[in-house]
Amino acid sequence: MARRDQWDFQFSAVWSRGFVAAEIVTHTDIFSPHSARRYHSLSLQLPNAAASTIAYLCLRRKVTSIMTPRTSTQPDPAPPPRHALTPILAGGLAGWIEICITFPCEFTKTQCQLKQHYQLKKFTGPLDCVRYTLRTKGPFGLYKGLMPWLVFAFPRSAVRFSTYEYASHALQNGWGHNDGGGKKDPLLTMTAGTLAGAMEFLTVGTPMQCIQIKMAQDSYSLKPRFAGFADAVVGIVRMEGFWGGLYAGTGPTVLKGALNNCIRFSTYSELKHLYQQFKTGDIIISSSSSSSATTTVFVENLAPLNAAESMLLGAISGGLSAVATHPIDTVKSNMQSIGGGGYSTSWDCFTKILQSQGLLGLYRGMSPRFIRVCLEIGLHFTMYERIARYLDSI
Repeated sequence: MARRDQWDFQFSAVWSRGFVAAEIVTHTDIFSPHSARRYHSLSLQLPNAAASTIAYLCLRRKVTSIMTPRTSTQPDPAPPPRHALTPILAGGLAGWIEICITFPCEFTKTQCQLKQHYQLKKFTGPLDCVRYTLRTKGPFGLYKGLMPWLVFAFPRSAVRFSTYEYASHALQNGWGHNDGGGKKDPLLTMTAGTLAGAMEFLTVGTPMQCIQIKMAQDSYSLKPRFAGFADAVVGIVRMEGFWGGLYAGTGPTVLKGALNNCIRFSTYSELKHLYQQFKTGDIIISSSSSSSATTTVFVENLAPLNAAESMLLGAISGGLSAVATHPIDTVKSNMQSIGGGGYSTSWDCFTKILQSQGLLGLYRGMSPRFIRVCLEIGLHFTMYERIARYLDSI
């Protein structure tokens, strides 16, 4: 009887220490890998308290213990890249679908930004532009200039996503700090996004937008000169030359693309990881032992996002980038208008818009662009991840 009383007393003491330790730790960020490893190293000195704490945490949150042999104390490297064609095909297909849905917003945004170049003031704002276009040109009038996006959307999205995938993989493996939870280094994610955006618009994005903007502007001219996509390409090169016509405004275009993708990829990556932590709340505890050392690696078992969640996080990322870069987009659109809008440089364009229209002039067309970019990035990330997952499985 005395031994049982002594056992009960020791058991109660262990659990008392465990409750205290658990309350202290669970009010801090134990569920981050760094805090978990630090707590584990301390708990090795108090095995009873450590055992009771883990038992107590099991009651509070789901914890799965998996015992796996490991020969190294280093965390696993970043996962290998997908098949070489996966980001190209997935990005291209996602780009095609997205632009067919969102192009009317792009058309409206462009018309609002170029309004000062028209001889006739045909509309007062985005909604009036949509009404005027539907009244005079019908529903297909909102798709004037779509063909360059259809032609270039596949290579554009393919360049963006493939560059990001490969740059992110190389940077994370070369300089990233893998915490064991699958979280990417935010600074390296921003770097990979910047490289992806710059590469996209240095190669295919600039000529695509030059052709689209000139076709959209021509549709509101008193005497339209372009009969279609091929005729527009030939006419632009004939009037303004190859570089002057198809690569006008390269500076602001590349700058906007680099900043956009820097914001979008990094914001989406961070929001996705935070939301998965909130959604899952699971921790896998992997223990290993060898003749020389005993280590424990804490790895978060993050649940995948469903389509609605990916769409929402992508829309938030896209909306932030649209607000941040719209003045650059306005300068870009005016530089890429027919004849370059009479501006000698991007800085000349910026100062003239600021002098003639004020700060609000740099935000013309903001509302349709905000709507389009939210839909664009939400659809892009949602469809890209699912298409890529499907392609990897076949």
